[in-house]
Amino acid sequence: MKRLLTLFSFISIISLAFGQSLEDYCSQHLHVAQKEGTDSIVRRYFADVPSRGDTLYVAMYTPGLGPRLEMPLNFFHDYLKAADPDAEMVLLSINCGRDAGEKYWKRMGYKSDYQLYDTDGSYYDFLSFNSNVPLCSYVLKVDKRSGRIIFSGGLLEQSPEFCKALVAERDVRPYHTYPSTWQGGTFPLPGDIGEADLSYDRHELSQPDSLFAIGLVRYQPAMRGGNLYYNDDYSGVVQCFTLTESGDMARRGTIEPTDEEKYMYATTLPRDARGIFEQRGMLYWMALGISLLPDGRVGCVYDLPFVYEESESSYAFWNFPAMLVRDEADLSPREPVLLDDHFFDDVDEVESNFSYFNILDSARMLFGMKKQSWPVDGFEDYTGDPDHDVFMDEFYERGTPCMELVDARTGKSVRRFGNLPEALAETKTGYYFFTPTVHSHDGEVVYSDSHTGELLLADNATPWDVKRTYRAFALDPERKPEIDTAKFYTLEYGSDYAPYFCRRIMCLRLTDDKIHVLVNVSYSNTLTVKESVYEYRVIDRRSGEVETSFRVGKEFDDEYMIAAGLSDDEEPVLFYLSERGGRYYMTEVSQI
Repeated sequence: MKRLLTLFSFISIISLAFGQSLEDYCSQHLHVAQKEGTDSIVRRYFADVPSRGDTLYVAMYTPGLGPRLEMPLNFFHDYLKAADPDAEMVLLSINCGRDAGEKYWKRMGYKSDYQLYDTDGSYYDFLSFNSNVPLCSYVLKVDKRSGRIIFSGGLLEQSPEFCKALVAERDVRPYHTYPSTWQGGTFPLPGDIGEADLSYDRHELSQPDSLFAIGLVRYQPAMRGGNLYYNDDYSGVVQCFTLTESGDMARRGTIEPTDEEKYMYATTLPRDARGIFEQRGMLYWMALGISLLPDGRVGCVYDLPFVYEESESSYAFWNFPAMLVRDEADLSPREPVLLDDHFFDDVDEVESNFSYFNILDSARMLFGMKKQSWPVDGFEDYTGDPDHDVFMDEFYERGTPCMELVDARTGKSVRRFGNLPEALAETKTGYYFFTPTVHSHDGEVVYSDSHTGELLLADNATPWDVKRTYRAFALDPERKPEIDTAKFYTLEYGSDYAPYFCRRIMCLRLTDDKIHVLVNVSYSNTLTVKESVYEYRVIDRRSGEVETSFRVGKEFDDEYMIAAGLSDDEEPVLFYLSERGGRYYMTEVSQI
């Protein structure tokens, strides 16, 4: 989990200009540029915008990707109009279905002259990013008539000075395509994805209001006993539904912090300061992963604000994780699961993945962890340091712990263990493709780095003592690129390995005799739900063989598959969430 420190005062909320060029106002790590030969594509892309003039100012964002990433949108429009009352702003929503994009814009009330919705990643036809996917909000100044993008950059906290400089800018930036073997295009799906005849049992989700929608679901939806839980970027909270006798999914409510839980990590913050910070959008409660606890409770990880006064009228803002616990029967609050106060003492050395609190039993939970290294912000400080530089052989020789056992009662770390799989070491990608997945059953735990297909089985009490290794899928050596030392320490280096590590285990379910595996398969770098590809695999625990393997196909060609999951029932149920014609569904899938 990334924790950012930002200093604010009561008086000065928005950062002032700190440089002379437009680029100085934008992100120094995340860049975007127009590809050469795309002028006609840009003209077609913005042709339907009924603007009065030829100059468009475009704020491009992924709805709900992150509160801090959207904060500039609140100010960009007003500062732009102050700089030039005739300026025309376009709000471009990307990486979500049109229904969710339109409803999100209405719900948030962002100001703009025009709105565009890109549901299929068409912006990649003319834009090149130095990251494999857009990781922030971006600003474009576009000459609609010529098809040239005059300026483009990562949108940071806004200032009047930036918008004045943007309006005055006339020099067109040169074309540029960031070096990557796959960005903006597609690569073939792996050749071993099976097909099967499938049957579908579709259940419509009740819509509590006219603006109900499901956006991007980045963390796995969970389901048990007909109770469905998911967290999407549209709502920003955990939504709860239950299967009724009529076959529909009735909405039960949401799981979000109570007033007391909101400030568990900010108990010393004065109440009047809370009100001011909340009003100015400076405090965030971000829902992450969902865990179904073995005793009939539901755990939802939230990033909660940790705020303290550094000096008079100057406050430091962090976010720390906690698992909010609810009774599954009535969603009533139960005692939360917290981490020890000293858990973050070595944050400069290691970083833990707190998207999920993987509860193994009443005494233990398991986290993924990693050494601070490329590509986290500030990784340049680690260059040449064999303990943190993933591009040095010594980094892997000195050990790469990747898991952490934690006492579930005290929140204290018990032991760090494990090493990155050989495939991540030999490609010098470090923790770039490390997104651990965990599941526990009857005193045993299975866990995986997720991208190499390797599964490790152990006892809950001693997860470092691996009893058996399984393989859900194999990496294709023909898809592995040669190491390009010229791209070391760049985001492009990681992008080059996306075709090789194109599979990611999203969900594991361990039973007495099987390991059920849900895999997401990428074949481009867009995040649109149209392109979601999942495959379901079942491993026989005794033989170690994959006995079932097929692609999770949609019931209808014109529906968006938003996310898929495996229920936590005695026999896991394969299901997916989708949108079709502004209506939302949970569909159970089985092989005929």
